Amino acid sequence: CQGPWHQVAAPGEAFPAMEQGTDKRYRLLVACGEHDPINDRSGSLTPEGKSALVSKLEQIDHAANVYVGVLIVPSLQGSTIEATASNAFGDRQLGERGILVVVAIQEHGSRIETGPAVEHLLTDDDASRILRENLNPHLRQGDFVGGLTETADAIQVLLMRQR
Repeated sequence: CQGPWHQVAAPGEAFPAMEQGTDKRYRLLVACGEHDPINDRSGSLTPEGKSALVSKLEQIDHAANVYVGVLIVPSLQGSTIEATASNAFGDRQLGERGILVVVAIQEHGSRIETGPAVEHLLTDDDASRILRENLNPHLRQGDFVGGLTETADAIQVLLMRQR
């Protein structure tokens, strides 16, 4: 399996049956063994908080047809936040309509990476403002779930306003 934007059925085969109303990208994520859009390598999210955030991200995907993922790393390990976000975006194969929110705990860094089809909807200025106003104040208090939820809300409002 190659990620959320690639079909898992062989050419000519029927797509596996899934429950009614489940978005195709999320079905593919599950089929690929990636059950949610959040990769918390730091263990900063509680199971309840992560579950609520996954629901929020699924809601954005259903409403705006934009896949939003989250990556939380304990350290950049000598890399930059820009390189880490770009590499992770490519590794997760988020596609043209993808957005990835990256948080690096040790370096106190954060970044929003966008795919080409959404970069005009969520510009660098918009991303910087969202990080500054919605994510970073919560992160300074250790409230990862609150910050990421507010970030997702701000992204959703921006995407829906531009539809």
